[in-house]
Amino acid sequence: MKTVFSLLICLFSLSFFFGCGETDPPAETIIPRQSSMVPIPSLDIKYYPKGWVRLTDNDIEELLTFKFPDDLWQTKDPELLKKYDAAEVLKTHGDTPHVRFYIEFLRNKVSTPEIGLAFARTVYFLWPNEHNKKQLDQVIKDLPEYEDHAKFHNSDQPPNDGQLAAKLKERHAALLEKHGNIPEVQIVIDFEMKVRDNQPLTIDELFAYRQALFKLEPDHEQNRVLLQAYLQAKANGQPLESVDERKVLEEWRKAKEE
Repeated sequence: MKTVFSLLICLFSLSFFFGCGETDPPAETIIPRQSSMVPIPSLDIKYYPKGWVRLTDNDIEELLTFKFPDDLWQTKDPELLKKYDAAEVLKTHGDTPHVRFYIEFLRNKVSTPEIGLAFARTVYFLWPNEHNKKQLDQVIKDLPEYEDHAKFHNSDQPPNDGQLAAKLKERHAALLEKHGNIPEVQIVIDFEMKVRDNQPLTIDELFAYRQALFKLEPDHEQNRVLLQAYLQAKANGQPLESVDERKVLEEWRKAKEE
C-alpha cells in the first residue's frame, strides 16, 4: 500500500513539473492566491521514515547556481529533470520551508501517508488550481485505514477463534523478525492477546501498549496521536482515564480535513 501510495504521489508531482512549464496556462484553471484563501499547510511532521534525507543550505546554493544544458528537454535522465524542477520551484517561490519540503519529497525514495498528505497540501498551496485541489481531495480519500488492535472500549469484541489466533501469531512473528525479542514486542502481543480473548484490561496496560506500539510502529499516526494525548494528560497532572480516545480521534480527523 505504501509503495503504491508513494508512486501515486511521485506521478502526481511530475504532473506539476510539466504543467508549470507552460508559459500561459488556461486562465480558468488558475485560482489566484489572493482570492483562493488556501491555508498554509502545517509541516509539523512527527515522524520521518528511515532514510529520509533533509535538504541543506549547500543543496539550495547548488540548485540556484546550477547551469542546465540547453537540450534539457531531450534528456531521459529523471534525476536531472527532478533537479530542474526543484531549481525552478526554488527560483519561483523562494527558499521557504514548503519549497524545501517539496524538493525533499522529490529527492527521497521513502515516504509515509502522513508525508504524502503534507506533500499534496504543499503542492496545492504552491500551485492553487482546481486540478491540484482534486488531487489533494483524492489523496485524503485514499489514505489507508489505521487498524487499531487495542479496541479497549469495545464491549462487543468477537470471541476467540482460529482465524484471530492465526492472525495474531503472524503479527507476533513479523514483529520478532523486524525488531527482535525486545520487551516492546512482548508488551504489544500480550495486550493484543488479552483483547482477542476479551480479558479485562487496565488503563495502565493500555498506556504501556500505546508506548510500546509507538516504538515498534511510529508511522501509525493514530496511535501516536492517542499516545500524545495520554502524555499531555500526565503532564497536566490529569489521570490517564481522563483521555477519551474516541473524542481525541474525532478531533484529529477534523483537523486533518481542514
